[in-house]
Amino acid sequence: LILGCTHYPILQKDIERIMGKNCQVLNGPETVSHKLKEYLLRHPEIEDRISRTGTVTFCTTDDPARFKALGQKFLGQNIHKVERAIVD
Repeated sequence: LILGCTHYPILQKDIERIMGKNCQVLNGPETVSHKLKEYLLRHPEIEDRISRTGTVTFCTTDDPARFKALGQKFLGQNIHKVERAIVD
């Protein structure tokens, strides 16, 4: 069973318990990040082309101030830019 959405890992222990020992549960985002790390270690030349001047912008349909406060607690670091995403 592949947990494809980013929020499923929060429930991974419960899903594993419900599915039983005959089902292997894979955390999709975690698996992708490990594979990317392995790939980058095998291809160090990519690091020379990576920009180190990027920025991070979080988008939320919730209140940006609330998202920022909760996000900083969850991530353990400062969040500098949060924008409200308008969904039609």
